[in-house]
Amino acid sequence: MRGRRASLILSLLMTAALIYLLPGLLGSLGGGDGNRMDERLRPPRMRTLTVWLMPGAVNDRKLLNEACAAFEKEYPGVRVFLRTVTAEEWTAPDAVLPDVALLATGSLNIPEKVLLPLAGMGEAGASGRSGGIDYALPLWLEANVLSLPTEWVEPAATAQPAPGSLLASPPPEAEASGMAAAENLPWRKLLEPGALALPQGVALQQLMFVCPAQIRGELAALGAHAETGASQARVCTLGEHLAALRGGEARVACLLAPAVSDRVRYAALARDGEDARAFIGMLASDSWQARAAAADMIPALVQDGAGNEITRTALERFSQGMTLPNAFAHTVQELQSLCLDAFVRAADPVETLLRLR
Repeated sequence: MRGRRASLILSLLMTAALIYLLPGLLGSLGGGDGNRMDERLRPPRMRTLTVWLMPGAVNDRKLLNEACAAFEKEYPGVRVFLRTVTAEEWTAPDAVLPDVALLATGSLNIPEKVLLPLAGMGEAGASGRSGGIDYALPLWLEANVLSLPTEWVEPAATAQPAPGSLLASPPPEAEASGMAAAENLPWRKLLEPGALALPQGVALQQLMFVCPAQIRGELAALGAHAETGASQARVCTLGEHLAALRGGEARVACLLAPAVSDRVRYAALARDGEDARAFIGMLASDSWQARAAAADMIPALVQDGAGNEITRTALERFSQGMTLPNAFAHTVQELQSLCLDAFVRAADPVETLLRLR
């Protein structure tokens, strides 16, 4: 009697154990997550891609916002977090580094400590290297122009300039509507007090380069008492000049030479991963290089896709060779100081620009 009772209790315990374990057993047979839904019908796995945007002079925030939205659409389940950060955040004690960094020239000078080599992601070029290792891929840049009122330039003097560039490549020979040749600019008027607002950085060296050699000393003297942005003539980006035209201003532009800029957007890896590499690959693709050109910027990798004649002229010049300052060699302040010092000394602009490489 006692044996039958023990057997009954044991049977009940085993039954209870099977009931308890049955869902897990069925789950293991169905793939491990208990969800027997066809894989194609399941919602995509959610994941995040963190992108840090370094402050700089590149006016591309709208383009980058569009890129983040396009990436989320192309890769279901990915949520891109784009955040503007400062250089100090990279070395904060509690810093959690991003997946992707979008840098500007001089915005970060410790690539060896916080970035990963761009192995297998294309040629970064000299401007994206540090210690002989590729850390940053140049995506696009903003070209500099000397923008001045149309009435300052005779109509016959609005042909595309022809002098060769000693640093990169000669400008194209084709004429471009709304552009002035450097040798036909009203240099005496530009040198008058209050006529010209001087820029910063490499644009100073470009301005010195296109200035006739016999009056470069007079131009350099303006550096000691730089005018403000209220001047009628100013050095600005191609995009800023085109925005002024769209706003109804009557202006003409001289595309500055050589083909160089310190307003460059770079992409870099801080944490490796498929999504991070795919995001950089998308920005470097032909379609997004063309999107940059349509936004009045110069693609660094594929010079194509311009929506207007002035931008097409700039693309042609940069396609023949560009020399960009190294992204990591100098801070923004150091680069601007070097360029201003060389400008006021009327030093050879080609030598100065080569030093920045």
